Amino acid sequence: MIKKAGKPRKQKRQEFVASGVSKVTSATDKTSASKSGKKAKKRAHVSAPKSGQRRLLWVGDAVARTGFATVTHSILESLHKQWDVVVSGINYRREPHNYPYTILPAQRGSDMWGVDHFPALCEELQPAVVVINNDWWNVAEFLVHKPQVPVIAYMPVDGKNLAPRAIEQLNSLDAAIWYTEFGRREAEQAGYEGLSSVIPHGVDERLYEPVPKQTARRQLGLRVPYDAFVVGNVNRNQPRKRLDLTIQYFAEWIQWFNVANAYLCLHCAQEDIGWDLRQLAEYYRIADRVVFSGPASLENDFAVDRMPLVYNSLDVQVTTTLGEGWGLTTMEGMMCGVPQIVPEWSALAEWPKHVVSVPCTSQFAHPEVNTIGGVPDKEAFIRALNDLYSNSQRRRQLGELGRQHVSQPSFRWNEISGQFHQVLQQVTRREAVLN
Repeated sequence: MIKKAGKPRKQKRQEFVASGVSKVTSATDKTSASKSGKKAKKRAHVSAPKSGQRRLLWVGDAVARTGFATVTHSILESLHKQWDVVVSGINYRREPHNYPYTILPAQRGSDMWGVDHFPALCEELQPAVVVINNDWWNVAEFLVHKPQVPVIAYMPVDGKNLAPRAIEQLNSLDAAIWYTEFGRREAEQAGYEGLSSVIPHGVDERLYEPVPKQTARRQLGLRVPYDAFVVGNVNRNQPRKRLDLTIQYFAEWIQWFNVANAYLCLHCAQEDIGWDLRQLAEYYRIADRVVFSGPASLENDFAVDRMPLVYNSLDVQVTTTLGEGWGLTTMEGMMCGVPQIVPEWSALAEWPKHVVSVPCTSQFAHPEVNTIGGVPDKEAFIRALNDLYSNSQRRRQLGELGRQHVSQPSFRWNEISGQFHQVLQQVTRREAVLN
């Protein structure tokens, strides 16, 4: 159910450039957008909406190994049965796929999000409603030249201090859907006054399930001793995830407590925009205790159906992230019955239950976007890790209770798709009344 935060402000038509918010693309005027639209018209080749169905244009990642793409395809798996779905696919490179709806590449030249040709694409496809799944500052860019069609945004918020000028632009949305109550609250504090609701993420219970630990390690090819205690972090090697802290905290833990059989498994692409993880491990003198289960770079693929093996290889899963909009990898690990240690910040302070929460005793402002992340306390993290290392019964209990928590119907993707359908119906009905 969507609710109103306050009286929406009148949409400002001038070009939006947020102070302290990095632009996703160069801004354009209506003329250039129209030109871009001509290109879209040539390549779209989208048939008319199916009989009895209204068209939904979904703007988000597609056919890609990203969390956003997981959300796109998980929600549309059910939603496409009620709507004629066309996806403007961010990070889609025309790879062959078996999804039962049309996917068009969003990128035009250097405009990877498809912002410039968004108005022309809407004019061409004539959707009844648009859903944009992206970060709030990127959504604000789409709204600079908002098309004459209802636009809904599904947005994560991973930190505090949202830029008011970007949030003001969001007031031209027909509805905002936030991943968490934390996100809605931070947006409203920054000036969002429009209709809003909160819809969570889900997890695929068909894919993520417990597997015997030694079986998982053997099939994954994880090179650790048979009796190894494996601590794992499953996150992208990028600044917000702070994998450097995971390496540092793990190193200090095994040194403080003289832990002889512990290994750190990092599942990520090593060549990314974060750290030289191997060199950091050498600096902290734990190079022989760190193993990698992910691909060498983002260009190398890792099959999704092997991800349960990664989670089930772990004794404990941890994250030292500065903040999450949701935290899909935490949820997937919980579904596999793996106990979790998480920072008590943003989304991970809200939806996870039966996890070990580490307080964030300092904060960090992200460059460009200025959002405030929380830094998990080192001593509290190390103490939590050692407690779980020393107590197998506690690990087993947390794993079982965590799996029960994320197995709730509210975290099933078909349930979440149903909530989206309700919001889409409410917005399109309201639009029909206004017209």
